[in-house]
Amino acid sequence: MNITVRQIEFRSTNGTDTIFGWIYIPAGPVRAAVQISHGMVEHMGRYHEFMRWLAQQGYAACASLISRRWNNNVLPKTYK
Repeated sequence: MNITVRQIEFRSTNGTDTIFGWIYIPAGPVRAAVQISHGMVEHMGRYHEFMRWLAQQGYAACASLISRRWNNNVLPKTYK
């Protein structure tokens, strides 16, 4: 199944922090939405393959973080 992968980024309501994330959207009808919340010592880059699998099964999947200084090191090389 084809999927769409989008990078999302917007300012939080405090005007200081940035909300950054990824959303995986299936090509067909969406069965449900899944929000991934990673742990304190993890990063959302660990979940790209899982989110891709969810989207291939018909689920929209999103992972996000709040960051003042997000850097590109959280992404696996295949997504840079």
